Amino acid sequence: LADGRFFYEADLSKPLESFLPQLEKVTFQEDLGSVRAKVNRVMDIAGMIVNQLTKANFIEITDFPDTINNVLRAALLCKADLVTQMVYEFPELQGIMGEKYALANGENPEVAKAIFEHYLPRNADDIFPQTLTGQIVGLADRLDTLTSIFGLGLIPSGSSDPFALRRAANAIINITWLANLPINLSALLAEITADFAAAFNKDAKSLINTLREFFLQRIRTLLQDEKQIDYDLVNAVLGENDPEYTERALTDLLDVRDRSLYL
Repeated sequence: LADGRFFYEADLSKPLESFLPQLEKVTFQEDLGSVRAKVNRVMDIAGMIVNQLTKANFIEITDFPDTINNVLRAALLCKADLVTQMVYEFPELQGIMGEKYALANGENPEVAKAIFEHYLPRNADDIFPQTLTGQIVGLADRLDTLTSIFGLGLIPSGSSDPFALRRAANAIINITWLANLPINLSALLAEITADFAAAFNKDAKSLINTLREFFLQRIRTLLQDEKQIDYDLVNAVLGENDPEYTERALTDLLDVRDRSLYL
C-alpha cells in the first residue's frame, strides 16, 4: 500500500499529457514503431468515425465541435498511463489509472471515462463502453491494430492468434451493434488501409481484401454463435462469395444484424 501511494503521488505530480513523449520509447510492434505513433493513427481513425457519424446524423452538427474535441483528446491520452509508475508496476491497471489521473488533472469527465472504456470489453464476460467517446476511441484503437498487424502479414490461423485479432474484430462488430452506430466499415477500411499502405509501403488492395474477408468471417461467427441465427439464414443474408452481399454487409453492420434477426 505504501508503494502504491508513492507511485500514485509521483504520477500525479505532473499532468497525464506530459507522459506522451515517453510513449515514443515504447515499441508497439518492431516493424510498426512506437506506441506514440500508434496514438497518432488512432486519433486519425477516430476523426474518420466522428465524421461518418455526423454525416449519418447520428451526431448532431451542433454537437460536432464538442464531440470531436472530446474524442481526439481521449485518443491522444488513451495510452499515456502505460508509462506511469503505477501502471508499470501493476499493468492490469492500464486505463483504470488513466481515467483517475485524467480526472485529477481536470480533464473533461467524458474524456477521462473514455480512457478507461476504450479497452472494453477486455474479455468475453466484460462490459462494453457506454459513452460515445469511449466507443469511438475503442473502435479506432482496434481498427488500427487490425490493419497494422494484418499489414505485416501476421494473420490468425487455426488456434494461433497471438495479437487477439479475432477478439478485436468481434469487439468492433459488437460495439457497433450494441450502440447502434451507423458506421460504414467498408469505407473506413478503405481509408485506413490506404493510409497504412502509403506510410509503410504495403499493397493496399491485398490488405483490404484480406481484412474484408476476415470481418465477414467474424460477422458470420457472431451471428451464428452469439445471436443463435440458423446457418442457412446467415448464408442467405451474407451470401456466398457474392460481392454485392459482401459490400452491403460491410457498409451497414446494423442492416446485416437486423436482417438476420428479423427476417
